[in-house]
Amino acid sequence: MYCRDIVKAAFDEAGKPVVRNNAARNKEKKMNIDFGSMNPDIKEDFKGGSGKLGMKASDDGNVRIMELTLEPGASIGMHTHEGDCEIVYILSGTGKAVYDGGEEKLEPGICHYCPEGHSHSIMNDGSSELRFFAVVPKR
Repeated sequence: MYCRDIVKAAFDEAGKPVVRNNAARNKEKKMNIDFGSMNPDIKEDFKGGSGKLGMKASDDGNVRIMELTLEPGASIGMHTHEGDCEIVYILSGTGKAVYDGGEEKLEPGICHYCPEGHSHSIMNDGSSELRFFAVVPKR
């Protein structure tokens, strides 16, 4: 996609701006996503997992960027990335990622990557919230 196509996609036929996420609403910081000002959307048993997941998300149609929080003992169920992939960066707490028959520890500073066509699940096995960023680019 060329820059001219992105600019065209940002306006409707009447020439009015199309707002797709919080970054577009913030005129001073057009490329910032202010997760601190968002209220989390609470998901129960997300993707077949268990417990509560707090989700703050921005989606511009090309990429979904999220700040996520799993309560202690909660999990995101096993799911396959078809047509996309997922990058997860751990901010705080501890947990584990189960994937394609393997398992890895998650802790602050770890980046977990699930390539297209693979499956994974994320679990909070710690005593405090597991906070992480996730990026899912669309192909």
